[in-house]
This record gives sequence, structure tokens and C-alpha cells, in this order.
Amino acid sequence: MTELLHAGMVIPASLGVCCSVGVGAWSAPSAGSAGRRRARAAAAVGRLLPVMAALLMLGAMLDMAFGSALVPGWTGRSVGWAAAMVLTALLVVASGRVAGRVGHVDLHRALGLVVTAGLVAAAHPAHAQVAPAAASAHSAHAGSALLPAVLAAAVAFAGFSAWSAVSTWRGAHEPAARGPRGAVAARLRSADAAGMAVMSLAMAAMLLA
Repeated sequence: MTELLHAGMVIPASLGVCCSVGVGAWSAPSAGSAGRRRARAAAAVGRLLPVMAALLMLGAMLDMAFGSALVPGWTGRSVGWAAAMVLTALLVVASGRVAGRVGHVDLHRALGLVVTAGLVAAAHPAHAQVAPAAASAHSAHAGSALLPAVLAAAVAFAGFSAWSAVSTWRGAHEPAARGPRGAVAARLRSADAAGMAVMSLAMAAMLLA
């Protein structure tokens, strides 16, 4: 069961990296942005931040799933992962504001980073004990003061991600002026949102295991 939960954390996080890179490759450039330094800089940051966010979450999932019980210092690393994700979430929102507005995709990504940071931070008291067996390594999670709020946030975010995945997938098939590149990017965003839903639920289940 523990291995299945680990897969439910790591595989969606890996999918998120692939989708973030793919969205940047398939998204059409913003109309009228040529020649405007600020717009071009915002577009470049807009392509970089999703990949950075996805890599952060993948690194945290790999460390939480495999490194916490094997490599000493998980407590400090978990706080570091959480802080880096919260900072990246703020950068995502700030980048959206510079570009003109904080869109649905930006909001979803920022919320995902914050929720994941909370899940990782709630995990660190148990992992700091570095118990030899996976079951006992997670046994102290129930005593975490953050646990109820973090679990509620994870479940709510998973529901929001599932809704986002379905609505984005439907939008990709609308014949509006999205174009083939935009349709591919929308499908990748849908897959990313679905993966975030699975990852959040797997992490929440890991905290209760």
C-alpha cells in the first residue's frame, strides 16, 4: 500500500513536469507582444515558472517518498521544500499580475504549490524520527497540529483540480479560435490538473497511513 501511495505522489508530479514543458512549447505567443520588452519578459517568466514549480513538487515528492527514511535531515529539508514552494507560488501570482491578470491556470498552480507545501510541512514531524519501517515512519502524523487543516485543504484542492481538468479538457474541444496549438496546450493543462488531484489525495492518504 505504501508503494502505491508513493507511486501516486511521484508519477503525477513527473507528469506535471512533462505537461509544463509541453504547454510552453505548444502555447501560441501572445498577440501584439513583439517589440515590447516587458511583455516578452513576462512571457519568458510565464514559461519558466510552471516548469520550476513542477520540478519543485517532483523533488519534494521524491524526497518525501524515498529520501525521508534513508537520508538524515528530513525535518530541515521539508521546511526548505515548503518555503521554496510558497515563494514560487508568490512569484506565479506576481508574474500573472505583471502580465495583466492572474488567470485560472496561475491560480491553480499557486494553490497547488501552497497546498503541497502544507502537506510536506505537516509530514516533517513524523519523518524526523526516521523509523525503520514505512508504516511506523508515518505513525506520528496524527499528532500534527497542522493535519486537519492540511487534509481539508488537500481534499478541497483535489476537487478543484478535478473540476479544472474536466472543464479544460472540454474547452480544448470547442471549435473557438483556439487553434491546434492551443488545443494541445489545453489538453496538457487538463492532464496536469488531473495529476495534481491524484497527487494531493495520495499525499493526504500518506499522512494518514
